[in-house]
Amino acid sequence: MKNHKIILAAYFFIFLSMLQSCDPERLCTEPKCAYSPVSTEIQGTLSGKLDSIIHIGDTIRFYMKIPDTMVTNYGDITFGQLLENSFFGIHCSGGDSLIGSGEGCFNGTSHLVMPILIKYGTMVNGDKTWHYTTREYECLFIPTEKGRYVLEVTSGRIEMTANDGRSWLVNPAIKLNCPKRYDQYLSWMDSSMRPEAYSIISRKIGWYCFQVK
Repeated sequence: MKNHKIILAAYFFIFLSMLQSCDPERLCTEPKCAYSPVSTEIQGTLSGKLDSIIHIGDTIRFYMKIPDTMVTNYGDITFGQLLENSFFGIHCSGGDSLIGSGEGCFNGTSHLVMPILIKYGTMVNGDKTWHYTTREYECLFIPTEKGRYVLEVTSGRIEMTANDGRSWLVNPAIKLNCPKRYDQYLSWMDSSMRPEAYSIISRKIGWYCFQVK
């Protein structure tokens, strides 16, 4: 019986080892990893109608390009190829007023401005990402409803090979060139919510707000 228990324990240990070997490494610098300590900042540019108050049909253009050489906390990395699991987030939502200190807690009719895609690539799951060859992304936002809006570009992950053949997983922070109209945004909510809301939005670098009349 004792030997039987030892054998079962050995099989159980082997089974756990096999499960762990199938999991990606938690933290390393390559695309196979779950997380990476490598980070970089990418400049995103808004242009077009960038007044604090615009009108239905006005166009806001967003463009960004992953540079040929990324400046990272692990040194400069010169691109070889962008891999298809690379992604970022972008959305533009709005409504009549804000009812919460967290971003996007809109009251009344909920509005969503879908991007009109110009330059992009498509992931296997259908999501849009950077163009795999040029590493560009470009789209247009053209509101069709009056309201108050927030546009945000969020970070994701860049899976790539460098020109020296080494593979990398990089965390991109996408910074926008536009003015941060915090006062305008905070005016859309009750004064009691403003301190908490400001503490949230002031930490964002890919953030922009505007009103459509």
